[in-house]
Amino acid sequence: MLAALDDARERVVPALDNAATRTSLDGVLLQLEEQLKANHTADARARLALAYGQLDRARIALPGNDPMDLPDMSAIRLALVPVANALGVQPTF
Repeated sequence: MLAALDDARERVVPALDNAATRTSLDGVLLQLEEQLKANHTADARARLALAYGQLDRARIALPGNDPMDLPDMSAIRLALVPVANALGVQPTF
């Protein structure tokens, strides 16, 4: 689970063309990873909700965001599925 999250943060997020989306997602995914490692379930759930919210806002902001970012945002969402499952949260798509 952490490996997929780390891969999304290290490889997929930097590939996003929209700088604001890239910066905000990098920060929230790092915080999510830290909360998971510290076993802070409630805080991890809050960070997961923030990540989903940022992905939703980025998608809604199209065409302001590069449509080429959509596959990368989908990959990030997929990386969040095992995190959501581990936290007992329904993944959103």
